[in-house]
Amino acid sequence: MAGKLSLVTTTTVSSDTAQVILTGIDSTNVYMLVVQGMYMDGTNKDIRIRFTASGSAVTSSDYDYRHYTLYNDASSGGTIVDNTGNIDLSQGLGTSMNNAFNMVAYLQNFNDSSQYSYITYENVHRNTSQGRMGSFHGGGILQSTGTHDGVQMLNIGGDNISSGVFSLYRLDE
Repeated sequence: MAGKLSLVTTTTVSSDTAQVILTGIDSTNVYMLVVQGMYMDGTNKDIRIRFTASGSAVTSSDYDYRHYTLYNDASSGGTIVDNTGNIDLSQGLGTSMNNAFNMVAYLQNFNDSSQYSYITYENVHRNTSQGRMGSFHGGGILQSTGTHDGVQMLNIGGDNISSGVFSLYRLDE
């Protein structure tokens, strides 16, 4: 039997905002996060993600993440980060649709307080300082148990998200 997607929430950003928070995870289902056409108000800025508990971002240094990066110039590289306050999802982004960030991510164990919540993701974006496309394939985990109801996306340096569509879906069986 094939599953289906049920839209939980969507947010469209069309003017500068410091963060996007999507909540509504209320079951043990797997959830899917889709980001389309996101860019920043400053160049060379990374987009980060944190998990939320009761609608507020978890800011502890309990996040670990790994991703493999493929670049359009045929080079590649890996990233391993432990014990940090967020998950870095990109290389330096830009300020227009020419530098847009697009991602599909799966959120698991978010509504299970006995398990670590984690995310797997694939995205594509353009690095403005190096002028090349990149694609991250990886995952991150919050190594503390608790019930998590969503995600926060932001730039740690204080720059704003200028544009994008952010949608959270529940995968139903």
